[in-house]
Amino acid sequence: ADFAVASTVPPEQGQMPSGAASFQALAGYIFGGNEREERMAMTTPVFTQPTDAGRKMAFVLPKRYWADGDQSPPPLPDSGVTLERQGGLVGESEGIVGVVWFDGFAAAGEVERRQEQLRTLIDSDLDWECLPATVPYLLQYNDPFTPPWKRRNEVAIPVRAL
Repeated sequence: ADFAVASTVPPEQGQMPSGAASFQALAGYIFGGNEREERMAMTTPVFTQPTDAGRKMAFVLPKRYWADGDQSPPPLPDSGVTLERQGGLVGESEGIVGVVWFDGFAAAGEVERRQEQLRTLIDSDLDWECLPATVPYLLQYNDPFTPPWKRRNEVAIPVRAL
C-alpha cells in the first residue's frame, strides 16, 4: 500500500536526544506547525530507523492527505520536517517485510536483541532472505503513557523471496 509520511533526522540539539527532537518536530508539524496551520490526527505506527545522519523518525499521515495525490500541508521552512511518499514502508523495498513483535519499552538493547532474533529467523527460512544492505527499523504503536505490558512494538526487515 502506498502512503505518505512526515519525517525528520534532526541534528543534535544540545542536551536533547535526537529521538525527542524528532518527535517534537513531527508533533509540531501534525499539530498545526505547517504552512496551512492545519491540525492532523496522530496515527500509528511511528517508524524509527538509524541512518548515517542520525536516527530518522517518521509519522504516517492520515489517509486524506495522500489517497488522492499530495494533499499534505507543506512543512514550515527550517522545521526539519520532510514529506515523503513511501512504497509501503520506510526505506527502499517491494513492501514485503519480515516482522517480529514484542511488548514493553523499546529500549536500544531490546531492539537490537529483536533485530538479531528476526535476522536469525529469516536466515533459517528456505523461502525468504533479507534484502542486501538493508537496515531494520522499529515500529511503535502506543502513546508514552501506555503501560509496558500493553505496548506493541515491531522490528521489521525488508525481505524477498528466494
